[in-house]
Amino acid sequence: MIRRNFQKSGALLIDAFPATDLEESASAAIAGLRNSVEKWKSTMRARKAQVRRAKRTQIVAPAFQWAQSLTHVYLNVKYSTKLDSPGYLEVINETVNFTDQGVALVADVERVLTRR
Repeated sequence: MIRRNFQKSGALLIDAFPATDLEESASAAIAGLRNSVEKWKSTMRARKAQVRRAKRTQIVAPAFQWAQSLTHVYLNVKYSTKLDSPGYLEVINETVNFTDQGVALVADVERVLTRR
């Protein structure tokens, strides 16, 4: 009855049948509702966090140097905006794709934002 929002009807039943043990079923229904609400809240928190992370995503072109010879091309890529500034040390999901027209380098960085 609690699940269907019949609290007043439930109170009347309890008054009408005081000898029956409705407490266990009511407690179980309330616990089930609480669990459902907590699951919903945790799902909403996770989705909000995903949206916040997506809004914070930035695309930054890395600093790089290159050199070539007749047979080789050498690349030095640093995950930073300039070669002489500090870069990211922990890069995840790094992929390198070679095509006839060029090279595509994609990587993600886990970062923690601190507020001052």
